[in-house]
Amino acid sequence: GHVHEAGAAEMIWLAFVLLATIFWSFSDICNDAAIEMHTQADLHPDAPAGLTGVQSALINMCTTALFVLVGYVSGFAEPIAMDMVPALAMCGLLHFIAYVLLLTAFEDASSTEITPLLQMSAVWVFLIQICTNYANALLWDAEVEFIRPLHLVALVLIVVGGFLPLAHGSFREMLSLQFWKSRVVLLCLTSEFLVASYSVLLHNATYEVGGFTMASSQFFVGTRIFAVISGCLAFLFVPSMRRGAHLLVRNPHLQRSAAIKAVGDGLSIAGLVVAAVPYGSFYEPSVINAAEGGLQQTCNLVLAILLHRCGFGRPVEYVRTKAIAAVVVFVGLLLSSTDGA
Repeated sequence: GHVHEAGAAEMIWLAFVLLATIFWSFSDICNDAAIEMHTQADLHPDAPAGLTGVQSALINMCTTALFVLVGYVSGFAEPIAMDMVPALAMCGLLHFIAYVLLLTAFEDASSTEITPLLQMSAVWVFLIQICTNYANALLWDAEVEFIRPLHLVALVLIVVGGFLPLAHGSFREMLSLQFWKSRVVLLCLTSEFLVASYSVLLHNATYEVGGFTMASSQFFVGTRIFAVISGCLAFLFVPSMRRGAHLLVRNPHLQRSAAIKAVGDGLSIAGLVVAAVPYGSFYEPSVINAAEGGLQQTCNLVLAILLHRCGFGRPVEYVRTKAIAAVVVFVGLLLSSTDGA
C-alpha cells in the first residue's frame, strides 16, 4: 500500500507536465501557422499575410495583459509581497526576452525542428541547479538534494532523444561546429538559457525545501505582470517593436494571423499556469524541464502530422527519425517517474 502511494505521488508532477505540454504543443502549431504565413507572403505576394517574430511578441504581450486582468478580477491572483518583487521582476524579464528570441527562430524553422532544441533548457537547468545547490550548501549551510542516479539517466535519454530529430538522426552532424553556429540554434540556445534561469528561480520560489516559498498562482501572475512591463519598455525603446506594431495596426490582412497567434498565446499561458505546479512539488527542476521538452516534442509531432493532413500548418519531415527519438524520450520519462534511487 505504501509503495503504491509513493509511486502515485511520484507520478502526479508528470501528469501536470503532460497537461502543460499538450497546451504548448497546440500553441506551437498556432505559432507555426501564423509565422509561416509571413514566410509564404515573402515568396508569394498573393499569399495570406503572416506575422514576424516581433509582431508575435506584441500580440503575446497584449494577451498576457488580458489574462492578468482576468486573474485579478476572478480572484485567482493573490497580492504580491514587496520582498518578492525583485525575483518576480527578474523572472518576468527573462521570460519575455526568451520568448522574443524563440519567436524569431520560428521565422526560419518549423516547430518540429525547434521543439527538439528546447531540450537544451534541461541541460542548462541541470548545470545552474548544481551551482545553486553548492552555493546554498557552502554559503548558507542549507539542506539541498542532488539529482538521483536514475533521474540523471532519464535526463540524458530525454535530451539525446530531443536532439536527434534536429540533426536528422546523425550524431556526427549534431557534434559539428556548423550545426551549433546556425542562426536558429544560437537563438534557441540563448532563449533556453534564459528559460532555464527562469525555471530554477521558479523551483526555488515554490519548492518547500529551502529558500523562500510562494504559491504557484502568485508566482505565475507576478512574473506575467513584469513580462508585460518588459514588453512595454521594449516597445518604447526598440524601434523594430514600434514598426511591427504600426504594420500590425495598418494591415487588415494580418488579422487572421493575429487571431491564430492570440489563440496560441492563450494556450501557452494556460500551459504556464499548469507547469508551475510540478516545480513546487518535485525536488529536481532539470528532470521536470527535460520531461516538458520530451513530452512537448512528442505531442507536437503527433499534432503537426494530424493537422497538416487537415490542411493546417507546415509539412513534417524525417518522421521516422522523430518517431525513434520519441521512443527514446518515452524511456527517459518512464525512468523519471520512479523514485530515482
